[in-house]
Amino acid sequence: MSKQGLLEKISEQQSDFLDAEINDPPREKIDASRIAATLVITTLSLVVYFAMQFGIFFDYDLKVSVAILLGSFAILWLGFDLGVPGSGANFSKVTASLVTASFLLVSILPVVFIAILGGELSLDLLGYEEDGEEITLTLRKNGIGSDSFDANLSIERQGSIIWSNSIPFKIDKSDGRGDYAIISVEVDDFYEGNAFTGNSQQPEIPYTLSIRVDDFNWERTLDSSFLTRNVTGSGGYVNGVITDDSDACQDKGENCLVGVTLMGWAGLDSGSTIPTNLQFSSYTVNAVLMEEGDVAISYPTITVEKTMASWSSSGGRFGSGSATFGEINSEIRFEGSKIDPDSGGLTYIPLDHFDSAGDYGCYTFTVEVSPSGSEDVVSSTTYYDYSNSNSQDLWKQESSC
Repeated sequence: MSKQGLLEKISEQQSDFLDAEINDPPREKIDASRIAATLVITTLSLVVYFAMQFGIFFDYDLKVSVAILLGSFAILWLGFDLGVPGSGANFSKVTASLVTASFLLVSILPVVFIAILGGELSLDLLGYEEDGEEITLTLRKNGIGSDSFDANLSIERQGSIIWSNSIPFKIDKSDGRGDYAIISVEVDDFYEGNAFTGNSQQPEIPYTLSIRVDDFNWERTLDSSFLTRNVTGSGGYVNGVITDDSDACQDKGENCLVGVTLMGWAGLDSGSTIPTNLQFSSYTVNAVLMEEGDVAISYPTITVEKTMASWSSSGGRFGSGSATFGEINSEIRFEGSKIDPDSGGLTYIPLDHFDSAGDYGCYTFTVEVSPSGSEDVVSSTTYYDYSNSNSQDLWKQESSC
């Protein structure tokens, strides 16, 4: 309100300034609608600036704050037609001085408030590390007073406190907003299960963090997607690779099966066919394709650690030996030694790499996912019929064998 009063007073008293003996040249009176528009736009800009300084609605950003201030000052200068310094008749020293002084006064008010009210702590931000290992708390304090504190933290889930700790900290960092400290909490210290359940009846079991420092108390619900990392769903699919190459098919007919593409999924069971991906999960995958009672393909164990997968490639028989799983979706690609030209670059395992005969009949594909640190096994089995009809090889998924 003080800002607006000063600026309005400037416009109202312009005639007096022009009559005063101040050696400023005479100027034309500014249109009232222009003054009103200037004040409205500047006020809205400064409201955003204030909100950002105090963390209301907008997160603080130094570059954005500076841009808002410069933009607001430019609007004032142009709106009041203050002219160019040193240009004689186009520049009013008195009006320019009053506008600049009032603008600086308003701009510095957040700093004054923080200095006067300083000493009080505030919980600024909760941060989630990209590697999934830590949650960080940013605590701010400006002004005089002690910079050493003890933070009493506790995490509650399903009505029970599952973790608590007292962590000493110091306000030993600073930025454009003032002084602050960062406290880190290791996820492994408290994690006990998925926050998202995949169950429509009880979709979420959240974690709640409570922080107490002296007489200050805060409570925050932690990000459930960040705290969902146990595999509860798996799946598998086998696609037959068919060719009409006469050299490959020989006496089988017009076309024939030359190999199979193995696919799998591991993630959060959400009730759909394909589970939801989990970026911070760790698990192992074992997959076996059976021909009747014989092992056709026993794929090497795949170890996945937060989307980074590795396995034994057996000299290229099983692809590259490394890949990224779970980053975008829950898909697992069991690589082979040959590229299927009709699958967009997928590799497949040829029949001559089968440990079984590779004859017509029933095949079963089982994918077993074992979450790290757990004895649970999440398993999925699918069935396929390999047959020949009218000189055409057919590979078809069945409900059972």
